[in-house]
Amino acid sequence: LNERNDYPLNKQDRTIRIITLGDSFTFGQNVNTEDNWSEQLENMLNSKLKPCLQINKAEVINLGVRGYDLQYTVERFERRGLKYKPDLVIWLIKDDDINYIEEELVPLRKQMVDKLKKQNRYVLHNCFIYYF
Repeated sequence: LNERNDYPLNKQDRTIRIITLGDSFTFGQNVNTEDNWSEQLENMLNSKLKPCLQINKAEVINLGVRGYDLQYTVERFERRGLKYKPDLVIWLIKDDDINYIEEELVPLRKQMVDKLKKQNRYVLHNCFIYYF
């Protein structure tokens, strides 16, 4: 998990627990852990919680993973997220998360790269393929 804290499965009394789901944007790719939006949300909630809400603490658990599509994200939540018994789940879904299923895309991408390799017409850089 891209987290500053290691959260126990059982939360303390008067704690609200939030799970965030999504791809690299949720995970916080290319930013420091403390700068990902899940950590920023936790900071904001903890700085603004009011005693009248009967909540002392907010925990935001980041389950984002780079490249995960909808099916992988659901599976991750079922395997890793449910055990934390969240009070709220926030799922960042972008249009490209809906446009393809990873099992279908990976073989197509491999087929395309193999074809371009044979033609000597590709550059692979940080998981992006540039055509020329």
